[in-house]
Amino acid sequence: MNLNPLTIVFATLALGLAIRFLLRLAYGARGPERHDPVYSLFRVISWLLLIPLACVVAVWSLFGAFVPVFVVWYSGLEMALAKRSQMRQEAWSIVTRAMAANLPVGPALQGRLDRFRGPVLRRLRRFVKDLAKGTELPVAIGKNARAFPPMAQAYAALAADGGLPISVVAGLEPVEDQGSQVWGLTRRFSYLAWVTLLMIGIVTFIFVAIVPAFEAIFVDFGLELPAISRSLIGLHQLPFAELLVSLISLTLILLGLFVVIVMLCYAVDLPVLGLLTDYLFSAWRRADVLRLLANVVENRMPLPDAINRLAQGTPRYPIRFIAHRLRQCHDEIDVGADWSMSLERADLIDPVDRDLLRAAQSAGNTPWALRSIADRRVAQAAFQWEAWQQIGFTLAIVVFGLFVAWICIALFVPLVKLINGLA
Repeated sequence: MNLNPLTIVFATLALGLAIRFLLRLAYGARGPERHDPVYSLFRVISWLLLIPLACVVAVWSLFGAFVPVFVVWYSGLEMALAKRSQMRQEAWSIVTRAMAANLPVGPALQGRLDRFRGPVLRRLRRFVKDLAKGTELPVAIGKNARAFPPMAQAYAALAADGGLPISVVAGLEPVEDQGSQVWGLTRRFSYLAWVTLLMIGIVTFIFVAIVPAFEAIFVDFGLELPAISRSLIGLHQLPFAELLVSLISLTLILLGLFVVIVMLCYAVDLPVLGLLTDYLFSAWRRADVLRLLANVVENRMPLPDAINRLAQGTPRYPIRFIAHRLRQCHDEIDVGADWSMSLERADLIDPVDRDLLRAAQSAGNTPWALRSIADRRVAQAAFQWEAWQQIGFTLAIVVFGLFVAWICIALFVPLVKLINGLA
C-alpha cells in the first residue's frame, strides 16, 4: 500500500499532539515531579513526532507561503512573550510573599520551579543558586534581572546595602503596570506599519508585472487608452521608475530580514528594541519613578539616598536613560539644589509640577502630589498617542483608498473599450 507523504506528516502530527494532550491529562495542573523519567521520555517522543510538521512548514514558507507562516509565527511569539511576562510576575509574587512572611526565598522558590519554563526557568535556577551561595537577596535579584519584572530591580535597589528592610520592600504598594496599555498602542501602530508595507509591496508588484503586460495588450490591438490609464502607464515609464522600484524592493527585503532577526531575538528572550520602546513610551517610565519616590517618602527614606540607589549600582532602576537622569538629579541635590528643581532639570517633571510639589511638601502631602503627577502624565501621554493614532489611520485609509481607486479605474475602465473593439 502506497502512503501519501502528507498522510504520514499529518499522522505523526496527530500522534505527537495526542501524546502531549495525554501527558497534560495524566499529570494534571500541578505537572510532573522534577526529573520524572516517564514524563521526560514521552515528552521527547512527542517533540520528535512534531519535527516533520516543522520541516513541512519550513519548506512551505520557502515556496510562497511566507505571509501565513509569518502570521502564525508572530502570533506564537506574542503568546510566548505574554506567558513569559506572566511567569515573571508569578515569580516576583512568590518572592514578595516569602519576604512578607519572613521565610527563606530560595527554598520557597525552589519548590515551585516546576511552574516555569524556558528562559525564565533558567534564570530562576541561577537566582536560587546565587541565594544558596550566600548572595544577598537584592544583589541576586540584580544579577538575574530577566527572572523578574523590570520594576523588581528598582525595589531591590531600595533594599540593597542597608536600605529599606526587606519586609518593607515586600509590602510596598505595587507599581501600577502600564504594560497592557503600552502594548496595545504598540500593536495598533505595528498594524498600521504592516498595512503600509503590504500596500507598498502590492503597488510595486502591480507596476512591475501588471502594468507592462496591460500596456502590451492594448498596443497589440491598436487601441487608444483613456487618459486615466495613460497617467498610470506614464508613471511607470518615468526615467527613474525602474530605479525606484528596485530601491523599494530592496528596502522591503531588508525590512523583512530585520523583522525576522528581531523576532528571533525576542524568541530567545533578547529584547533588542527595548531601548527604543522605552524612549517612545518614556512618560510611563517617568510615572513609575514618581510612584517609587512616593513610596519612598511614605516609608521615610531620605530622598537623596533613594534617588542615588535608583540611579547607579547593581541593582538600579532598569531603564538606562532614566537612571542617567536620576544620577544627574542626585548630583545636583548633593551640592545643595532643591530636589523638586533637580527633578525638573532632569526632565522628570514640568515647571507646574515643581510648584505643586513645593506646595504639597509644605502641607505634608508629597506622596499624593507625586502620584497625582504620575497619573496626569500617563493620561496626557495616552491621549497624545491616541490622537496620533487616529490621525495616522485616517490619513493612511484616505491615501490608500484614493490610490487603490486610481489603479482600479485605470486598469478596468479600458476593458470596456477592449471588449467593444473585439466585438
